[in-house]
Amino acid sequence: MDSKETKLAGFRNPWWWVPTLYFAEGIPYFVVNNISVMMFTKMGVPNGDMSFFTTLLYFPWFLKGEPYRRRSED
Repeated sequence: MDSKETKLAGFRNPWWWVPTLYFAEGIPYFVVNNISVMMFTKMGVPNGDMSFFTTLLYFPWFLKGEPYRRRSED
């Protein structure tokens, strides 16, 4: 290896955490929604009720973004 390759091998772009963070934020949402749909299906809940209850489980993610929208409108 020459000196340029060894320098690049140890270098990590500081912006690499951004897509990783967005991916990590989506994991709990994905897990909660998919597991709740499977659970409600096994319980025999009708589709309309299933969508309502799954929407209620999504509500914390909705509230999480709300303060940011209010601040940007001021």
